[in-house]
Amino acid sequence: DVRLVDGPNDYRGRLEVYHDGEWGTVCDDNISYQLCIVVCKQLGYDLGGAGTYVHAFSYANESRSPIWLDEVQCFGNESKLEDCRKSNWASHNCYHFEDVGCACSYKGFSILLIPFQRGIKSRGRVEIKYGIGKWGLVCGDDWKMEELTVFCSCLGYNKLFFNIF
Repeated sequence: DVRLVDGPNDYRGRLEVYHDGEWGTVCDDNISYQLCIVVCKQLGYDLGGAGTYVHAFSYANESRSPIWLDEVQCFGNESKLEDCRKSNWASHNCYHFEDVGCACSYKGFSILLIPFQRGIKSRGRVEIKYGIGKWGLVCGDDWKMEELTVFCSCLGYNKLFFNIF
């Protein structure tokens, strides 16, 4: 089983998995947005399987649960997280600030931030997908604080610091 917790709504929050009678988190080492696509499909948000990876630390409550999984590799075509390649249960080198969060699309719309640089996941180029279409770039011309605030909120960030390149 999987669930999203501590987010602002049912379709956005920190990812938790159920194992050995207890809920625990998933570490973000070497994951990609496909993990959230699989999780969102598993949770029933099946409009194209759209899902977006967000930092769980953008949600206020740090988990006290065990860290169950690390190094989860999904292709996006899996129907459940357990079908993805992953570490052994409870085998990790992580702290809770590395917990995965997901934002699922409930109307067939999804946005994604593709990092410019490895290790800096909060800066990058914006991509968008509608329905079961393809991912495409978003032009940042004429973006103002309102647009940036909405975008960052959709990714689960609650603070905004920006540069437009």
